Amino acid sequence: MLLQEAFFKTFIKKDLVDAKKSTEVLLCINEASKEKVDEFVEKAIANGGTNGNTTEYDFMYSRSFDDLDGHTWEIVWMAEGN
Repeated sequence: MLLQEAFFKTFIKKDLVDAKKSTEVLLCINEASKEKVDEFVEKAIANGGTNGNTTEYDFMYSRSFDDLDGHTWEIVWMAEGN
């Protein structure tokens, strides 16, 4: 669930970290193909995200980006059976 910061704070008792200075999570989404991975990440970058790493193996392809708040997202395709 994605929430506005003020509403999110009603669920927690700890301070929030600044995701631009510290890593709090790595969010990962699986896509159906390498092309879908590229489409997802290119849309994120076109909307202000910052390009991250690309990793490619025979069985896996992933790209990452940081969103506007500094959270790191990794979009992954894995071959069936892996």
